[in-house]
Amino acid sequence: MKPVPAIVEPAQVDVDAAAEHIIVSLAGEKDADRTAVRHEGLAAAARETAKLRRLEVGRWLNKVRPTWPASGPKARGWSEFLARVGLDDSTAVRYMDAARTSTVHGEPPRPSSPQDPAHGRQVSQISGEAPPGDVAPVLSLVPSPDAEVEIDRDTWCTPPWLTEPLGRFDLDPCSNERSQVQAATTFVLDLGIDGLARGEDVNPGWRVFINPPYSDVPPWIAAYKHTRFCFLLKLDTSTKWFAELHAASALILIPRRRVNFIPPPGVPPERAVAQQFPHALFYANAEDATDAIRAMCWSWRVDH
Repeated sequence: MKPVPAIVEPAQVDVDAAAEHIIVSLAGEKDADRTAVRHEGLAAAARETAKLRRLEVGRWLNKVRPTWPASGPKARGWSEFLARVGLDDSTAVRYMDAARTSTVHGEPPRPSSPQDPAHGRQVSQISGEAPPGDVAPVLSLVPSPDAEVEIDRDTWCTPPWLTEPLGRFDLDPCSNERSQVQAATTFVLDLGIDGLARGEDVNPGWRVFINPPYSDVPPWIAAYKHTRFCFLLKLDTSTKWFAELHAASALILIPRRRVNFIPPPGVPPERAVAQQFPHALFYANAEDATDAIRAMCWSWRVDH
């Protein structure tokens, strides 16, 4: 007698539970993808920051090199200086060459100057004139007046050499898709999220980085003065908003170098003009300023 095959009923699956798991997993996949993109962006920003730091070292080396002659009893002062800052001669040469030939955010290469016979590289003559690179053209929020097309003035990005040492924030309400600011939450006007309108609803304990449109600063101060803000603004003590922000700040940091904002896509660097003003970082809480950003700035404490 042939055995009768058993009839196996298909396992019952909770369709609703399966749908919920799939929805959660898809959301997790999107979150993971966004995290990966964010980390890739941070890595690229870190590499850009490292490049800018190397070029800054090279520019300073080019400035100070003419202090010592290429030969003679005083020539060893150069080697002693390199030992003091922790560089060997070959690394110093590489940094100096890079500073003369590289272009950073539209900054033109440094002009050539007479060659140092001792090392086979270009150096400036020892004279009363400033060495190459002493005054570098920078970019600003102001477009060239003879522009043929309209330039978006409100989507210029804070450069990575500044955003990296600033550290991470809870919110960037003035963000755009190219922003280098490290923030857990961003408000992007182009995506329909008005950071100014949402300011009063932001948690007072959040650390917020705010680089608002310079044409209309006061509403942003009013909207975010209740938070642990960090405003990046031009240092203009003649304005009414400065007095208000000064009174609300526990610490003001003034970057030692001019801030070169990164223009939107399609805007050639030569379409910008040099800034005529320094910038400042206004902190509601002094402890929110990282050691890295303090090292790059002059500190101006505010007593209340």
